[in-house]
Amino acid sequence: MSERINFNTVAAAFFIAFAITLFLLIPFHIDKPLIVLVGSQSNLSAELFPQMVASSFLVLGIWFFVKSFSIDQRNELRDLDREAITNVAVTLCIMAVYVLLMVNIGFVLGSAVMIAVMSTYFGNRNYYLTAVVSISIPMALFFLFRRISVRGRHVVGVDRGDRLSGSQPSADLSRTVPPTGNRLMP
Repeated sequence: MSERINFNTVAAAFFIAFAITLFLLIPFHIDKPLIVLVGSQSNLSAELFPQMVASSFLVLGIWFFVKSFSIDQRNELRDLDREAITNVAVTLCIMAVYVLLMVNIGFVLGSAVMIAVMSTYFGNRNYYLTAVVSISIPMALFFLFRRISVRGRHVVGVDRGDRLSGSQPSADLSRTVPPTGNRLMP
């Protein structure tokens, strides 16, 4: 049986373990919504979608595990040379630094730096083109998603009043505390 165990069998076992881990973590990491709309047609729990994803991982993992024994495939990851492994390692390091850059200097500037560094590392020597692409793509994505974000809030009817629109919140959250409330507060 050990001859039939291959890379796919290990991957399937990983997906099954991942699904079980998700099922165990969902009750502790999914919070109840802060605002419940009274006129809501559906009273779906916040845990429903993550449980559906975990169920899908579990079902597909079991199916993949059963199928993996009949798959005759050679693991081509063993054939990678030192340059390919170096490229993957450098890409992972650049992505890790990119996460830190996004948090500290923002999406647009962090993405521009990441695109410039990555394209230069992989052989692009046209620095003018690198500058144009690394600045224009993040800017275009920023303005596209900003526009979608601003429109999306008004469709739902809840305005958070953040920096994008400059407006004040439309929902009066002070009414969530009953009038008797806490007597220690003035």
